Amino acid sequence: MAVAIAGALLLAGSSAFAGAPLVNATDHPIDATLDPDVGINCGTGMPTLITGQFSGVVHTLVKADGTVHINGAVHGSATNDDFPLVDGIPDATATFVSTFGDVFRSSGGEAHHFTLDGSGTTTSGTPFRFHVLIQTLIDANGTPKVDFLRLTCF
Repeated sequence: MAVAIAGALLLAGSSAFAGAPLVNATDHPIDATLDPDVGINCGTGMPTLITGQFSGVVHTLVKADGTVHINGAVHGSATNDDFPLVDGIPDATATFVSTFGDVFRSSGGEAHHFTLDGSGTTTSGTPFRFHVLIQTLIDANGTPKVDFLRLTCF
């Protein structure tokens, strides 16, 4: 999908392609692999390696003027393997839902919104919940106007 978007962006610069969207695609990932990431295990409070999988829907729209809209909703499961001993043995497991929206304007500037809500259990049986909110707004000059990230563990 990334190759299709990149190709569409290259074509979007041509005035010969005015009118209908160049790309109007919907993808339905099923059990797609999460890129491993380092975060905080809300169940233990420790830094952790997060792995897992997700399914859902992602919609991509590339307009003739080069503006790109990407939005979606996914759900999935994740495993936390806490540092300092990343040993492949989960320290917690969780399920989550997420929504996101991104706009890349042809005139420059970007807007990004991401939410993630989930719940899990540590290997000792302690339940936990989490909420992540990310909002970013970048003007046409590339200057961040809003850059907000909040992780709430409860």
